[in-house]
Amino acid sequence: MGASGGFDYRQRNCFEKLRDTTGEVDVVLELVGGDVFRESFKLINPLGRMVVAGFASLDLKKWNPLSWVRTWRDIPRVSVGKMARKSVAVMATHIGYLLEDEPGRMTRIYEELKAFVSEHDIHPVIGCVFSLEEASQAYRFIELRNSIGKVLLKLDN
Repeated sequence: MGASGGFDYRQRNCFEKLRDTTGEVDVVLELVGGDVFRESFKLINPLGRMVVAGFASLDLKKWNPLSWVRTWRDIPRVSVGKMARKSVAVMATHIGYLLEDEPGRMTRIYEELKAFVSEHDIHPVIGCVFSLEEASQAYRFIELRNSIGKVLLKLDN
């Protein structure tokens, strides 16, 4: 898809290898949270930016209140003092909150996004297709983080 290389954050010494290969970076799009957030923050150049757009590492189980403690602890945090010392900016977005609080705004954003995707002929990467009967295997596939691209369930006609 145009990338010249990649690093798997689950691999040992990933961030050391990234720093050795690229040095520090100007922009980080961070989707995982936890240790990935903390290590990525260390890689940002002065005047660089980090955009947080998800917390894939969080393990919030509504039926298990004990998981909430770990989840709360692992939500990415950064102090204004640390940002000032590095002269970096961190911003975060979670569209789910806007869906609940501002449905009218979200409708407009969705329409603009749909038009952009259509105009630029953007298509998702489909990594794997499962039949509806294989839904549990599809879920397990995603849960094990084996997916690259979208995982689809195919409905019978």
